[in-house]
Amino acid sequence: QNLFSNPSKFIDEIYAAHASGKIVNGHLAGASIEQVNAAAAAGLADDHECTSAQEAVERARRGLAVLVREGSPERNLRNILSGLKLNDYRSYLMCTDDKHPDDIFSEGHVDFNVRLAIECGVDPITAIQMATINTAQHFGLEHLIGSVAPGRKADLILFKGLEQIEIKTTLFDGRIAYIDGKFQYSDETRFPSAKFLHSVRIDPEIKPVDLAIRHTGQTAQVYAIDVTEGQILKGKSTANLAVTHGLIASEPSYDIVHAAVVERHRGLKSIGRGFVRGFSIRNGAISSSVSHDHHNITVVGDNVDDMHLALRELERIQGGFACTSRGKVLHSIPLQFGGLMYLGRYETLLESLKKLNEATRSVGMRMKSPFMQLEFLSLPSVPELGITNRGLIDVRNWKIIDPVLS
Repeated sequence: QNLFSNPSKFIDEIYAAHASGKIVNGHLAGASIEQVNAAAAAGLADDHECTSAQEAVERARRGLAVLVREGSPERNLRNILSGLKLNDYRSYLMCTDDKHPDDIFSEGHVDFNVRLAIECGVDPITAIQMATINTAQHFGLEHLIGSVAPGRKADLILFKGLEQIEIKTTLFDGRIAYIDGKFQYSDETRFPSAKFLHSVRIDPEIKPVDLAIRHTGQTAQVYAIDVTEGQILKGKSTANLAVTHGLIASEPSYDIVHAAVVERHRGLKSIGRGFVRGFSIRNGAISSSVSHDHHNITVVGDNVDDMHLALRELERIQGGFACTSRGKVLHSIPLQFGGLMYLGRYETLLESLKKLNEATRSVGMRMKSPFMQLEFLSLPSVPELGITNRGLIDVRNWKIIDPVLS
């Protein structure tokens, strides 16, 4: 979308990447045929945003590699591969994009993509090809990885049979890392510099009312960002909401709640406000410092007090996820490294994620991966609407719009 809004700036960057021997990844969510043509002509190499077989074929026919994605909130692989009738899969690769640790633990990572592709009717050897040599060749790394051959890195998996791809042994750099359900590999423990552990700075003057939209009338017509579980594409709708004490109120009975993005890197009082439909929150709020790609704090909730508490909880733990209700923090997970990464053991994280998801269900949410859905709410390059600390973004026209129509 940036390419279409400011072509000269981004074409210069594309040429600079090509001059350095790099490829340029595409981000073509919801792009028209004309935009796909322009992206290919400008030098973009691939797209990981396809949600259907038709979109995948359109991109492959124009010389773009298609990264078939299956993440936590982006369940796209079945829709793409079930509808494909191909003899040549060289333009098709595998990726996950964003996947929570609990899903990786229960499903797998790219190996899950391979198993799912086989379920969709793809030949097992072809599915493995999409996850290995195709990817290596696309990124110009086939001299290092992607095949079992002299001179390549010995990153290998051993499995029984081609139907289920059940991993028995994993080798990393020629050493056994996993065998028969047990990890064998450990690397040197490294701790990040202290400056990366204190990255969440919230303006101390931000109050609960600052997270809602002020209005002078008795009712207001507003835009709502519509989210759908299993997809990161967002819709756009309108709603008429009541105004209470000068603030536009949420309407949980319509599944419309507040959304706000707060700047957290420099402690600025920079807040984007809007409304979102699809989270089903009642008497609570959730917040995340993982907010693509600016990683400010995104918070949604049906009342500003719980939203403010969820915001301040992330300030206290220096980034992560939080769920609040009726003035209490139900559960939070610290992601201390830059507000993005957990520093403890994965077993502890899995247990904490379980408690966090239970907390979200106690405030009415039924999404399997609500925090991953929250992270993409603030991504301003995925249609139709996004929200950042700058405000509500009309993605297709690449401009900030007023969330209140009247």
